[in-house]
Amino acid sequence: LAVATDRLSAARASTEAALAESRTDSLTKTANWKAFYASLRTAATDAAENRALLVVLMLDIDQFSTFNERHGRATGDQLLRMIAAELQKAFGASGFVARHGGDSFGIVLPGVETEAAVAMAHAFRAAFASRRIINRATAQPLGVVTVSIGLAEYRRGEALAHLIYRCRGALDQARSLGGDGVVVAAVPTPRLG
Repeated sequence: LAVATDRLSAARASTEAALAESRTDSLTKTANWKAFYASLRTAATDAAENRALLVVLMLDIDQFSTFNERHGRATGDQLLRMIAAELQKAFGASGFVARHGGDSFGIVLPGVETEAAVAMAHAFRAAFASRRIINRATAQPLGVVTVSIGLAEYRRGEALAHLIYRCRGALDQARSLGGDGVVVAAVPTPRLG
């Protein structure tokens, strides 16, 4: 019985480790898009049931492909790891940070008012833009890197695909305005009838 219990415990630990790995981005060691959507579903369910607040942010690094071309993929990977760590510091205490893919990150902020989320996003954007980015391997300055952020407030009953669509639209607008900005998605109008 003791041997069977030990094997069961080992199998359970192995399964839990595999599940954690399947929800972690291998490059940045933050959560991945699967974990992002799981967190978003949970937060939206809670927001709908308890009339709680929920804000979602999507962030892209401005001109990331140009950065990669100029400095190489390894340096681009270093930048992704750095920004993931900085996002975790800035938003991790109040929300859920995940790499959405490429140079995109998503942040789920349950219980945070829109105005507070906007202030947090602007503070992060400004702080990041003021940093001097340096290649650790060569000590070469890499210039200023900026980010664009789209933000959307969840409305009870809203489909999550629509929430992400609005958030992504706000992000696209921030980028089209030249980057280094924060745009809040318009609140959806309720359907009549």
